[in-house]
Amino acid sequence: MTTWRILRRPCRAFGLLLLVILSVLVLRRLGWRSLISPWLRHRRVGLHTNGQNFMLEDSTFWIFGGSVHYFRVPKAYWWDRLLKMKACGLNTLTTYVPWNLHEPQRGKFDFSGNLDLEAFVLMAAEIGLWVILRPGPYICSEIDLGGLPSWLLQDSDMRLRTTYKGFTEAVDLYFDHLMSRVVPLQYKHGGPIIAVQVENEYGSYNKDPAYMPYIKKALEDRGIVELLLTSDNKDGLSKGVIHGVLATINLQSQHELQLLTTFLSSVQRVQPKMVMEYWTGWFDSWGGPHNILDSSEVLQTVSAIIDAGSSINLYMFHGGTNFGFINGAMHFHEYKSDVTSYDYDAVLTEAGDYTDKYNKLREFFGSISGGPLPPPPGLLPKTVYEPVRPTLYLSLWDALQYMEEPCPVCLFYIQPVNSEKPVNMENLPINNGNGQSFGYILYETTIDSSGVLSGLVRDRGQVFVNTVSVGFLDYKRRKISIPLIQGYTILRILVENCGRVNYGDNIDDQRKAPQQAMRLIAVRWVMEAHWREVESQKPIGGRRDMENHCSELGSWMPLTVRWVMKALCSEVGCRAPLESCGLWRSIAVRWVLEAHWREVGHGGPQREVESWRLTGGGSWRLIGVRCCYEGPLEGGRSGSEKPTWDQTSYMLALLCVFSTCPW
Repeated sequence: MTTWRILRRPCRAFGLLLLVILSVLVLRRLGWRSLISPWLRHRRVGLHTNGQNFMLEDSTFWIFGGSVHYFRVPKAYWWDRLLKMKACGLNTLTTYVPWNLHEPQRGKFDFSGNLDLEAFVLMAAEIGLWVILRPGPYICSEIDLGGLPSWLLQDSDMRLRTTYKGFTEAVDLYFDHLMSRVVPLQYKHGGPIIAVQVENEYGSYNKDPAYMPYIKKALEDRGIVELLLTSDNKDGLSKGVIHGVLATINLQSQHELQLLTTFLSSVQRVQPKMVMEYWTGWFDSWGGPHNILDSSEVLQTVSAIIDAGSSINLYMFHGGTNFGFINGAMHFHEYKSDVTSYDYDAVLTEAGDYTDKYNKLREFFGSISGGPLPPPPGLLPKTVYEPVRPTLYLSLWDALQYMEEPCPVCLFYIQPVNSEKPVNMENLPINNGNGQSFGYILYETTIDSSGVLSGLVRDRGQVFVNTVSVGFLDYKRRKISIPLIQGYTILRILVENCGRVNYGDNIDDQRKAPQQAMRLIAVRWVMEAHWREVESQKPIGGRRDMENHCSELGSWMPLTVRWVMKALCSEVGCRAPLESCGLWRSIAVRWVLEAHWREVGHGGPQREVESWRLTGGGSWRLIGVRCCYEGPLEGGRSGSEKPTWDQTSYMLALLCVFSTCPW
């Protein structure tokens, strides 16, 4: 017995120690010690409005917020960024929730690693920050398709951001899962979330008046009990307001401050004012400059907003990075994709370093906080890596031969998809039927002719003949010459999804692929000339004679498809209404010389007929006669009896590569 008691005491002590450690870790994760001050131990009301003021329980509350998106910052740096936010004098963290990253496949959710929303919110609580959550489902945020998953576009009738059944069913399933994680983190349940935003800037879209009430109800039915907000810019503010939800505004310029006291008040009478997004900078587009907003202007505008009696959220406090291919795009007058960096010229740099904006804003918020601010944490160390020079590589063309074979060192392999027409990225039968969200797709087909390839590619397609690059197609370049080839060859288009539009009316039209109207047309060159002497049965022999007999000199042009009109003049017994037909007069006769060219890249045939290089001999022939009727026909027929026209199709070597010819 004695031996047993001696061995038992260390076990009991060890078990008690484990229990204490576990309790500390749980309390640390929940952040109760730093979050709940004595006057907030009994939470009853939460954030609410009282006239022009926000109230947290019974105390007036000013929201000094900053936006940091957990999915744009490595998890290892979350603590550093949030500490710097607290040290700047802010008291509230705001963040979007990206549906497309959390549900990359229908019904399969990912909240791990950099997508651990709960860990991010609880970390904010531990540091002493409140949280305003912006769960969408649409978030804009310069992210692909505004945060909506691309598999929604598999439905050809899909109408995003409406009460279309296919969309609401997907939202319901997503919210069922998301809100089960969010509800326990609300203020009234002991968490840091004091408000939740309903959708995002819907007033600028406004395609379905039933949609915003549906989203509001979807949140409330799943247990959201905190203050609800909307967020709109000046163009959508009047259309984005819904009953029972506090409206907030997004702006950047001091010239827009009047909207706080006039327009915002007019849509919701006496309510607290808040700028949900004060844009501290702006995002960048490929090919454009890095946008910069002067720190002094930022300080002046922030000061003016608070002097106007408004709460504020700095968008962005820290921008971060569009990792992988998650960037979005804009497409108004022209398509512009967003860059990988989401630096945004924010208060902290993309690397998390301090800026002049940070120093000035920290001094400002410190002057109105009523107490000393915590010291800013030191900068994180950085490393310069040596250049990496690969000695072995496998080209795209070399890799293709292994596509249908299992890779011994890979976890999976992809078989090519065969189809009569190009399948868009979203509808590819891969990823358990969810298509492909980001990246590249290689399309290929066999052709046996040169010509002009024309059509729209979303967003950019590099064109290859076999393995040789011959150019690219995009929104601006919709035609490319395919050089002469011998026999059958492979035409390839490597299509890149440069980012789906994240803001605007055309988000439903973001399927990535060569579009169905794309086709390859073989090229013939023709010389056209109007002839004075309609009695001529063939063109005059030389160029000088042509100049003498043409009412206007011919011009070289590529001929693709021509419709030939043949006049029937059966009443007077002639094949065409020439002068010999009496009352019928020929207005114009056109002659052409047809020729196949070895090199499509020519601007046109050589000036002299003798120097033409033909793959087959050209031949002169009459391709069109236009006639008019000047009076009654012989034999007393009525002038209303006109000849009939037989419209026939005259097509020159038309090859439809990707779609069925309409004729």
